[in-house]
Amino acid sequence: MIALVVAGAPPAGLGERAAAVHEVLVARTLAVARGAAARVEVAATVAAALALADPGPLLVLPAISPRLGDAHVAAAVADLEAGCDAVYGPTLEGDWYLAALATPRPELLEGNPFTVAREHAVEVGLLRHERALRTPADAAAFLADPLTPADVRAALSAA
Repeated sequence: MIALVVAGAPPAGLGERAAAVHEVLVARTLAVARGAAARVEVAATVAAALALADPGPLLVLPAISPRLGDAHVAAAVADLEAGCDAVYGPTLEGDWYLAALATPRPELLEGNPFTVAREHAVEVGLLRHERALRTPADAAAFLADPLTPADVRAALSAA
């Protein structure tokens, strides 16, 4: 299995905190990816990440979820092993913070995971919803959440 980390750009609207928050999110996502796969690739976009994929199973991990962890990946891998074509960790906003695919299929990564699954008639596994960290409202929610990891809280508090 290969893990593809989508580094993207710093979250918009976080001002001076954006670069520090982005650095922490990428580092956390890379740590999870390295714990899950022997091969980890980093790209700026999902499309660029998919260009690095092998024919077999893969994890796609955008650096947007402060609470992404090994348990999310373990659940996704278990769903793939149970026969799912795709597994999504949906965000509260309607996209995804983790996608695991049995085989690289770019069309399964475009848009809302619920719509994509229905349109392509694939067997789908779903993980629990998580909040992505993209906006000032997300930052405020994570600062108020006692479960926010300490490194994320520190980056959000710095300014």
